Amino acid sequence: MSPEEITQMLVAAGATKIINRGRNIHACCPFHDEQNPSFGISVEEPHFFGCFGCGQKGTAMTILISKLGMSVRAATKFLKLREKAEANLPSLKKIAYAVRDLPEETLYPYWLHSKARRYLYSRGIKLRTMIQAKLLYAPEFNRVLFPWRWQGKLHTVTGRTLSRKTKAEAKTIPLFETKKSSTLYLPTGCITKGPFALVEGEIDALAVFQNALKNVGALGHGAFARKQIAQIAESPCSEVILFFDNDPTGLRLTAEAIRLLGASKTVSLAVYPKTKFSAKSDPASLSSEALRVAIKYRKRRIQWDLETLTL
Repeated sequence: MSPEEITQMLVAAGATKIINRGRNIHACCPFHDEQNPSFGISVEEPHFFGCFGCGQKGTAMTILISKLGMSVRAATKFLKLREKAEANLPSLKKIAYAVRDLPEETLYPYWLHSKARRYLYSRGIKLRTMIQAKLLYAPEFNRVLFPWRWQGKLHTVTGRTLSRKTKAEAKTIPLFETKKSSTLYLPTGCITKGPFALVEGEIDALAVFQNALKNVGALGHGAFARKQIAQIAESPCSEVILFFDNDPTGLRLTAEAIRLLGASKTVSLAVYPKTKFSAKSDPASLSSEALRVAIKYRKRRIQWDLETLTL
C-alpha cells in the first residue's frame, strides 16, 4: 500500500492527526482515545504498527479486519491486489459482473487518487466522507467511482468524469450493465429508522450525509423507478424528506413522490433558503449550515399539501 492508501485506511479506521514522516506514519491511535499521536505504522510491507499509549500491535491486516470489518480472506486478497495494483489494474470494461450483486473484490485494485479527491474537495466533500462512502477512482475513464450498495452487497457502480468537455460528458453514468434504477444510491448502504432524506444525485446525497443527515439516498437520475419506490416503502424509515433540486425536474419529482409514497410514509419537504441565489440550486450547492436548516425546518405534508409548488 502507498502512503496515501495507508492514510486513507487510518482515516477510515478512526485515526486522527495523521502525519507522514517518511518511513513511518504517525497518528492518534484508532484503537483508543488520545489527544496526541502515539501510534506509528510503517510504510513498508506488511505495514507493522504499534501504539505506545495502549500497547496495540499488528499489521495493516489487523486494521482491515478489526477496524474495517473485512474477513481474513478479503483482507488478504485486498493486500495482495494492492501490492502491484498499478501493474495489475483491471479494466472496468472487462471485469465480470453478476446481474444482481457484484463481487466486492471487483473494486479492490482501485483507490481514491488525488485527482478524484481534488474534484470532491471542490464540491465540498471531505476526506472522511469520501472514505465512509467508499468512493474510488478509475484511471482508464478518469472518473470518480460511486459504489451503489444495498444491505451490504455491491449492486452497481457509477462514474463521473473529471475531464468533461461537454455537458453530456459530465453526466454520472453506470459502468456495469446493472442499471441505476435497480436500487438507490445510499452512502451507508442501507435505510435506517427515523427520517430519511431523498435527493437526486450522488454528490447531493454525500453533502446531506456529511452535513445534515446520515440516513440519505439518491435516485441517481431525474425519475422514479419501481424498485426504488418499493425499497423506500418497505424500509424502516419513519419519514421521507424530499430534497430534490430546486428546478422544474425537482418539482416534478416532488409531485410524483407525494403520489407514490404518500400512502406508505410520512412525507415532508426540505426548505431552500429564501435568497436570490436559490432559484435553481441543489443540496450540494448549499452551505453546511443551510443544509442543516433545510432539514430541521422542513415542512410537513399538512403544511404544503394545499400550497402551489412554484419556484
